[in-house]
Amino acid sequence: MRQTIQQRGIMGRRGLIGAGGLLAAPALAQAPWPAGQTVAVVVPYAPGGASDVVGRLVTQGLSEKLGGTFVMDHKPGASTSLAARLVARARPDGLTLLLGTIATFTLTPIAFRDPGYDPLADFAHISQVCETLSVLVAHPRWPSLEAMLAAAKARPGELSYATWGSGPRRICPCST
Repeated sequence: MRQTIQQRGIMGRRGLIGAGGLLAAPALAQAPWPAGQTVAVVVPYAPGGASDVVGRLVTQGLSEKLGGTFVMDHKPGASTSLAARLVARARPDGLTLLLGTIATFTLTPIAFRDPGYDPLADFAHISQVCETLSVLVAHPRWPSLEAMLAAAKARPGELSYATWGSGPRRICPCST
């Protein structure tokens, strides 16, 4: 029986699709992650705060969805860089996760010359798990943020401020 060129093209594509399925077979044979191993979810803040609550929800949800054991490991300090350095240096086997924040991946790398990790190169970012708000408040004498920044630049070192940690002092116009 003689096949037309069109029929041979269809058969060739089917063969390629079938070959692709065979190449994926070893992946299907692997045990589901984390395959009975404990996964540490490193939280860069002390227990009792918002990150603790989020971390508990995340570890519980991962345990239920994936069937593995996920435990929180609090590593507060150094404006979240202590925890980030620990996870950046961990074996890249998926058994050490970081519950990072805007401080970990944006503020600390800007505020410190060398936080000990690269927020892009040292991590495989997985997902955003929550969203929080930050609020900037000032004395009512400042009619706008622009007015406050202008006064801070005009009188360096005279105005005081408070922050979530030891970070942004280097970039704050108050201290430059």
